[in-house]
Amino acid sequence: MQSAGGSSVVAVVNPNSGPDYSGTDATIKCMPFLNKANVTSIGYVATGYGTRPAADVKRDITQYVQTLQAAGMSGIFFDEGTNWCDEYAPSPHQSSLEPLDWQQ
Repeated sequence: MQSAGGSSVVAVVNPNSGPDYSGTDATIKCMPFLNKANVTSIGYVATGYGTRPAADVKRDITQYVQTLQAAGMSGIFFDEGTNWCDEYAPSPHQSSLEPLDWQQ
């Protein structure tokens, strides 16, 4: 797998509509191929358009960090983003998500 014309390739890794909690994550076996091809990989996390509990979102992020960060994953793709942008009425989960230091 190579990018064309010097372009960058980003792969959204989505083993199970989010991370794999089975303990047999086949994605780990694929990561070296992505790394060798200089593909940036990021993990898929659904947000339920702002309705998914923040604890569930955090759990998915933590699972990716614990299982795939060492294999080369470099970030998170948050899907199903809310269109709620009212500065006077923030999204219900906006204040419950602390910043994540991916480099820890």
